Amino acid sequence: MATKKVIAFDLYGTLLSTESIAHELARFYGEENGKSLAASWRRYQLEYTWRLNSMGEYRDFSEVTRSALCHAVAEHGLELSTRGADAFMKDYDELHVFPEIPSALKLLEQNSDLIDAYVFSNGTDDMIRNSINTSPDLGPHADSSVHRQR
Repeated sequence: MATKKVIAFDLYGTLLSTESIAHELARFYGEENGKSLAASWRRYQLEYTWRLNSMGEYRDFSEVTRSALCHAVAEHGLELSTRGADAFMKDYDELHVFPEIPSALKLLEQNSDLIDAYVFSNGTDDMIRNSINTSPDLGPHADSSVHRQR
């Protein structure tokens, strides 16, 4: 029997398109702001993560993601209520995948006897579970041979 190959994918930004939140942001803030907010939100999410890591401090990724959202909205001169932030955080669990991901997932499932596929992330267990299960594109594959790691 051949040894299985192991493949690992980062969840946010590799499988799930963080830009796909722009549609939800646009519904509230307008089309022009939606794309810009989505890009800023992701930029601050990564920047906060890098800065915290370099300072040796830990913040759970859900907290980092929420703080990045608040920063992006404030930078755009817009307002965000706690209820609005809660709604956008829930929407973040329903990100869409990049266009090439469905065919890649199909290939992984067809070759599960040869490949062990893992999803990793610095997201919390709840974020990872929610994102995989509620993403319109990943949800149907939630019970497949792709394993989750944090």
